[in-house]
Amino acid sequence: MREIRNGLKGKKGKYIVTAAAAGLFAVLLLVFLFPSSTIAETTPGLQVLQVLEQREVSSAQEDIDNVRRQMTEEAEAARAAEEAAAQAEAAAQAEAEAAAQAAAEAAAASRAAAAEEAKAAALEAAIATASTELEAESLRVAARFPEEAYACPAEDIPTLPELALIDYKALYADSLVMGDSNAYGLVELDMLYSTSIQADVGVCLPDAEADRAIEVAASLSPKNIFLYYGHNDVINYIGCEEYFYEQYYDFVTRLKAACPNATIYVNALFPCLSAYYDIYDCYRDLTLHNQLIERMCGELGVVYMNNNDLIRSEYYCADGYHMNYPFYLCWLYRMAKTAGML
Repeated sequence: MREIRNGLKGKKGKYIVTAAAAGLFAVLLLVFLFPSSTIAETTPGLQVLQVLEQREVSSAQEDIDNVRRQMTEEAEAARAAEEAAAQAEAAAQAEAEAAAQAAAEAAAASRAAAAEEAKAAALEAAIATASTELEAESLRVAARFPEEAYACPAEDIPTLPELALIDYKALYADSLVMGDSNAYGLVELDMLYSTSIQADVGVCLPDAEADRAIEVAASLSPKNIFLYYGHNDVINYIGCEEYFYEQYYDFVTRLKAACPNATIYVNALFPCLSAYYDIYDCYRDLTLHNQLIERMCGELGVVYMNNNDLIRSEYYCADGYHMNYPFYLCWLYRMAKTAGML
């Protein structure tokens, strides 16, 4: 080291110092005179500085991204917490409303049950004091149907309680109702004497049961005969409606011959509800069959009766085909009125 210092003190040493100073000055001059990219290409030291600077920038950017990510996560967590709180509040409110609704319904059901019990007790008391069985039955009918259902769709028919006061057994004592299951409902409901009804389930034309009915009619010699046949034949004669007509025509012709003194009334077929014709599409529209029945009546000189204006949807049984008690009250009244029995 001493030798180096001594060397620098000599003439040659002065040249070395001067050269080093000139080199440093040249580097500084390059920094000020040339772009950084050029320096970076020519100066290894500055490239190192730039790498360090880039690393510092990258590290700072990562810190910024981390902070942003953390802030986003915190905001999402806060939002989720708010939504959870809102849902919990809504659920609690729904539970409270449901509980209130259930309590109101229970109270209403209790009041309705109490009202029904009181109504039933009043009905039993009224029936117990009724002067006749017909009056008692009228009270039962009134109890089974709401007041708005009392009125029959046809204006010439009294209300259901009024119809229930009529003694149909006595009214039809010298008449005969013949037919299939829709007529047989009169048997099941015990609305006529057995000598006033000749009907069975599933009767068709021609049919052994229908033939026997003619024999029974001849033996009874009724004043009026009311027919309801053909409903079961609709499905038997799909696409052969003229054959339906011919069979019904033949039956009525033979009935007229067996009961020459009776006035014969033939009912149009009752329409069916969708509960039935959705299964058996041939019952969707019975207009053609009723036109054939009306034509037959005109040709044979018997009375055609279309009582379909009596029907309302609540008069059907669940199958959408057969009728219930209120309809039979209206039907019996209309047939009797048409025949001059009232």
